[in-house]
Amino acid sequence: SYKYLRLLETLPSEIDAVERENKQIEQSLGEANLYLNDNKKYLLLTSKLESNNKLIEAKIEQLIEMEEMKNSFE
Repeated sequence: SYKYLRLLETLPSEIDAVERENKQIEQSLGEANLYLNDNKKYLLLTSKLESNNKLIEAKIEQLIEMEEMKNSFE
């Protein structure tokens, strides 16, 4: 259906966007003494990174399922 085709089209770019955000977070986490100088920011970034990793995993699983469904109809 249209919904599944749309997901197949959008999921890869959604995954890329979250991965790009993770790279920015990782750069911020690489700042010298971030943990000591701004513990609140450090905790926020590490939490966001963990959340993003779970989101990426879920989107990849969803993409795989959509691809399998697509292939079963072809």
